[in-house]
Amino acid sequence: MCCLGWGDIGGAVVDGPMKTASAAEYQTMKFWGPEMYAVGEGKAVSVSQAGDMWAFGLIVLQLLTGQEWISGTNGMEIGESVRGFDVGSVCKKAKIEKSVEPVLCLLLHKNPQLRLSSAELIRSSGLRSILGSETPLSQFLREELETTRSHLDTTRTELDTTKLTVGKLQSKLSESESKVAQLEQKCTRLEKEIGQLRTNVTDKEPKQKEEESEQLRRDLRNKAPKLKAKKKSSTQPQQTIQKTKADVATNSQQIVASDVIVAFSPDHFRVSGSTVRRINSTSWVGCFTKPVSKGIHRMSITKEAPFVMFGVCDAAEYPNYLKSTVFESPKAAMMDGVGGDLRSASLVRLINTPPQVGQEWSAEADLEKRTLHFFIDGVQQEYYFGNIPVPLVFALDVFMQNTSVGITFWGELKKSKTKASSSVEGAIV
Repeated sequence: MCCLGWGDIGGAVVDGPMKTASAAEYQTMKFWGPEMYAVGEGKAVSVSQAGDMWAFGLIVLQLLTGQEWISGTNGMEIGESVRGFDVGSVCKKAKIEKSVEPVLCLLLHKNPQLRLSSAELIRSSGLRSILGSETPLSQFLREELETTRSHLDTTRTELDTTKLTVGKLQSKLSESESKVAQLEQKCTRLEKEIGQLRTNVTDKEPKQKEEESEQLRRDLRNKAPKLKAKKKSSTQPQQTIQKTKADVATNSQQIVASDVIVAFSPDHFRVSGSTVRRINSTSWVGCFTKPVSKGIHRMSITKEAPFVMFGVCDAAEYPNYLKSTVFESPKAAMMDGVGGDLRSASLVRLINTPPQVGQEWSAEADLEKRTLHFFIDGVQQEYYFGNIPVPLVFALDVFMQNTSVGITFWGELKKSKTKASSSVEGAIV
């Protein structure tokens, strides 16, 4: 089968290695002249009109013989085939007409400087004899000429349409520029009017301020007796003040971590005071609170370590987490201080407050509504979880050895501190 490259004439400009190319690119390379290959390298070099004349001659030869004369499956093979091509031997083997053979020999001359130019080709009597006879080549060239003329007519029509469109657009642009000029004039008038209004207001301000000051003095004189009476009635007994101070002292007692964290691996963690500290980083395990099954519960920690995981998991499964990582469970929801996201089996969302050392993290679980919300420094995060497991335990993990977190709050709330969210972004299944 003869594979023609008519569309490759004038487009065979490729520089650089061609050791790896597509099948279409290799087909194009078969129409390159021998000067386009560096000996032994399979590389393309710069081309000229002589290269196009070689391609044209090769196409004419293939049309006359119905046979492809350049072979190869890669750049090296094709280059060797082109350099070994002998047009005289091919013409004798294919029995090319005597009137055509000289033209082909000059078109396919290996020396580009001795190859026919386009002007010489047009004046060639051999080419006129080919075009004058009813051969497949002459018929093909006539069809290509008609197609080119048709494309040219279509292009001219499109050009006329484009010119008409450009004219309309220019007209609309002129109209728009005129409207812009009118708007600028209106803006100038409005600025003048605003300036005049400001002047009028400035003239009225001193008198208005004086009237307001006089009214304020009258109001103060009228309210003075009432303020004195209110001051006398608001004096508190000393006992009430002492009771308030005692209440504040009671509420500010420090959390004891060992009262909160009831399950952990002593080989990996040390729990003392209000601190949970990682002493061994050989594996990922968690620390857990006691299970809770009703009400609203909240736990707060200070993020003193760079890599922390904090959240809740199913109370029925947490003993297994002492042996493996808590983060692989589909019934757990965590805030990740490593990747900066909220994660569960059905949700991975970025925290809208970047995680940093020194922040206070809080997790609030409503076991009646079965929802879980996270807070960073008191700011509720955008995404929350629904369908949390009941009962559940609060869980945390510190990844790096000799780093820790502090527990600042643990207990049941009478009222939730969350704000309404638009939708449940992740449901634990």
